[in-house]
Amino acid sequence: MSHYQLRRTFNATPEQVFRFFVEPEPFSQWFVVPGFRTESVQMDARPGRSVQAIMVADDNNTELPFTVQYGDVEPPHRVVLRPGDDEEVTITLSPTPDGTELTYDYTGPAAGPADQSAVDTMLDQIARHL
Repeated sequence: MSHYQLRRTFNATPEQVFRFFVEPEPFSQWFVVPGFRTESVQMDARPGRSVQAIMVADDNNTELPFTVQYGDVEPPHRVVLRPGDDEEVTITLSPTPDGTELTYDYTGPAAGPADQSAVDTMLDQIARHL
């Protein structure tokens, strides 16, 4: 198992940032990778429940269905996501004088520099859509 942590400060309240992890439309805006868009998001943001969605390729509309399980959900300060059986992401949102600090804490096999860069790009989308 590997681990990494990313931090980001957003000019928004914890409640505004929290929406990106528990509401379909905001989730689809940040949970994307280059060359894809996220569609058909259905979610039940309670512990033990899940997000089900489809990533669709921009160039040929290939569909990649995916599911992310919820662990702990403590509005508006903490969400635990389990994208795979051996992966866990803890999102912590803390108020700061400048807005909200997000801590993205990952444990699992996908912890290399390219993986971290992909998550950084995804977090950029939160700032873009706030």
